[in-house]
Amino acid sequence: MPNIAPTILILDELRETLGEPIMINSAYRAPAYNKRIGGAGKSQHMAFTALDFQVRNVEPKDVGRLLREWKACKPWFQSPLPTIKRSMVKVAAVAIPFHELKTREEDGAFQFRGGVGIYNTFVHIDTRGRNANWGKETPEPICPPPTPSGSRQGVVDRASFFDRFAELFGNPPSTPQREGFHSIFDAWEMSGFTDSRWLAYAFATVWHETGSKMEPVREGFKTSDSAAVRHVTRMFDRGTISKNYALPESNGKSYFGRGYVQLTFGRNYKKMGRALGIANSLYDNPSLVLDPQMSARILLVGMTGGHFTGKKLADFFNDSKEDWRNARKIVNGLDRAHKIAHFGRKFHEALTG
Repeated sequence: MPNIAPTILILDELRETLGEPIMINSAYRAPAYNKRIGGAGKSQHMAFTALDFQVRNVEPKDVGRLLREWKACKPWFQSPLPTIKRSMVKVAAVAIPFHELKTREEDGAFQFRGGVGIYNTFVHIDTRGRNANWGKETPEPICPPPTPSGSRQGVVDRASFFDRFAELFGNPPSTPQREGFHSIFDAWEMSGFTDSRWLAYAFATVWHETGSKMEPVREGFKTSDSAAVRHVTRMFDRGTISKNYALPESNGKSYFGRGYVQLTFGRNYKKMGRALGIANSLYDNPSLVLDPQMSARILLVGMTGGHFTGKKLADFFNDSKEDWRNARKIVNGLDRAHKIAHFGRKFHEALTG
């Protein structure tokens, strides 16, 4: 039955984002059963648009808050199902608008409009076609500023960028590099930010931090967690660092550097998870930071929100200031600041022509 399809697609993206399994508590309910358990008279469960569920290791309030943020800030979801259309059906003797959702027929996307209820032990989600929230309260979502109507600011002509990259850097990007650029472009265009200098400096930072691979890396460019732990331990033994942050914490996890920008220390994995609205997911599963999409979100949220050092992109690139060198303070003091500034300007030229 296609009624539940949009709800499932949203939950699947939630599972990918949080990196934890989802347990379904309640799905379709026959009218007699819904009445027997005291369900609402027009429960979306009878229409098979609703699911009650839990996410392992994530509090219901944090899950619900993320879903409410998606409704407000990221309502479009891509559907591979051509059956998601506006129509009227009658399910379980309850007449409802079947996926009365705003759709983009040209690409099959649908808009998340529905209910999110937050309870003590589970979350309810449905795609009823109109928005509703109940249960535990969450902060009002703060969305990035929208791109002005009719404007394509913030959306980059990627083909032209790659052509100019080849001219400026001497070679076209390799397939892994191109995939890395795409993951950051995707996060950038979702963010709503428009200052091309911000994106250029983010690219330059990743270019440096990953040794030009443009792939999320483990500390020391190691290919396994155990090798990265040994690398950090050797730095500690030599006195290069004052604390061996790769030692496993009480949960057995190690928090050596990972990602497009090296995220280190367990406390920073927790901090970044809160900044992304995914609670302790990064702390509980630090390997998530090596996912390109997650790493791109960490990069942009960290650099625009000042979550790495307290400094942010707007401090160095704004209407009255353009400071490519000191922008390095967003991540790591002035380490290799001139080198990264040089790459930042080149990436800006590739972005703007």
